[in-house]
Amino acid sequence: GPAVQDMPAEQTFDVTVPFGDITTEMENIWKQVVLLQENAWRTVQTNDFKEPQTFWVSVPISDLSEWVLLQEKLKQADFLSGFDIRGFQPNDVLIILQYKGSGEQLNEKLKMVGLTLAEPQNGNLWELSAYVGEDEGVQE
Repeated sequence: GPAVQDMPAEQTFDVTVPFGDITTEMENIWKQVVLLQENAWRTVQTNDFKEPQTFWVSVPISDLSEWVLLQEKLKQADFLSGFDIRGFQPNDVLIILQYKGSGEQLNEKLKMVGLTLAEPQNGNLWELSAYVGEDEGVQE
């Protein structure tokens, strides 16, 4: 399939995108990501953040319109050192966030633009989702 990282960030998506050929490619990327993540963990334990840290992040989505909304919020996040889309699946987008600080600090910043970052469960990917403030509650 096409090289995923060559996709322009401003691309608008037609909802009929065929995901078939990307899936096996994604599975291979996923396996590499988990290995990279395990190595990254060892280097992130220090608290000296002169260089941006790289966070591999999974963004669960129900459809592409949800991704577009989340992406708009990410574009407001001017505290990020970098943001890159690495892969698409029908219900999951794989991205990289670069930030000079810890995941905890990044999460606090992301809340300001309406996003939240969950820590990896058993050394997998961080997980990004829309942030609903405690006082707003769940709106139907």
